[in-house]
Parts: sequence; C-alpha cells; structure tokens
Amino acid sequence: MIILVLFGTIEWKFKTLESFIQKKIPHFDNYNWIIQAGFSFENLEYLNSFQNVEVFNTISTDALKFYYSKADIIITHCGTGSIFSALEIGKIPFVIPRLFQNAEHVDNHQEELFYYLLGRGFIKDLRESSNFSNVSNLIDIDVSGKNLTKKIWRLLKHDA
Repeated sequence: MIILVLFGTIEWKFKTLESFIQKKIPHFDNYNWIIQAGFSFENLEYLNSFQNVEVFNTISTDALKFYYSKADIIITHCGTGSIFSALEIGKIPFVIPRLFQNAEHVDNHQEELFYYLLGRGFIKDLRESSNFSNVSNLIDIDVSGKNLTKKIWRLLKHDA
C-alpha cells in the first residue's frame, strides 16, 4: 500500500501539512510513503528515520505518473496540477490548501479553489482527519470516457 504526499515545489514552508504528516506516519507504518517535499519540509531527519518513507525534493514527470498510478492514497496541497492528475486516473485526493495567514503562500487562491472543488465532491478535506483514518473511505470514481479536467474547467467558467 502506498501513500503519495505532494507538498508542491514553491519555496514557502508548509507547516500545516508537515505537522499532519509527522503525526500520521507512525500510525500508517504498514504503508510505503512517497513524499515530494519540495522546499517545504523542515524536519527531513524525522522522515528519514522511518524505513517505509522515501523523500524527494522533486519527482520527474514519469516517476510522478508511476506513483500516482500505484498510490492507494494521494495527499496534496491545493495545486491544480496535483489535483487534476489524481482525478484523471480516477482517484479523489485528500487536499489541504496552503494559506496566506499561515505564511504558506502569497495569497489564498488555494483556499478558494479548495472550497470550490470540495463543494462539488472532487476532493476530500484532509483536515477532517476522520476521513483519512480508514482507507475504505477512499472513493474511486469512474472516469472512463470522461475528461474530468475539462469538466472542472467548464464548471469554473460557468460559476465565474
């Protein structure tokens, strides 16, 4: 079983997600964790102390596609690329937005996108940790013959 975690690649710390991951890793020791930490994770020594954790600053496009396909759970910041990549292969990611008030981004565009996508069922709220406590809560969606990215962009344009 694999948990893929994507912090994104911007050079802002992401303490909210870092704190969550540090609390969860010991309780999910039967999973292999693949963590794309970017420049956001300050306590890499902690992550590297676990046998079941692999940490990368960045991941190549091909490797990322492989990890998406193998992941049982995808946890990500509220970046469109990360979210849409999961949706396109039929996986609803657990998402947490970077927030301006936490000095995690330049503004709150991730929070705005987060609530939009959450309200339409495209993502799960990582902050509701009860959602994450049991893998059976992971929802796979049928994307055969559908392009969810186009569907989401149409919704975004329609609601604007």
